[in-house]
Amino acid sequence: MSRAADAEFESMVRGYLVARADGYPHSPSAIVALARELRFNGGDPVRLLLGLDVFADQLGEYEAILDLRAQIGAEENAPAPPSMVE
Repeated sequence: MSRAADAEFESMVRGYLVARADGYPHSPSAIVALARELRFNGGDPVRLLLGLDVFADQLGEYEAILDLRAQIGAEENAPAPPSMVE
């Protein structure tokens, strides 16, 4: 997995958490979709989320990171969408 893709994912999650902390909740659907793409390409989005626990907790958004992990974990066994199948 490329470091650029990991950094993009972490940046997206950080932005999501900051927006929630500022009172502007957004849907995590784009994050879940990117996590699925990362996993399909050999990445580990759940590991990346674990690295953001302290950041989320400092913002008071620890529950949001747990929710993201649950949503991404639920996608883990889902089949890849047709657009990603070679």
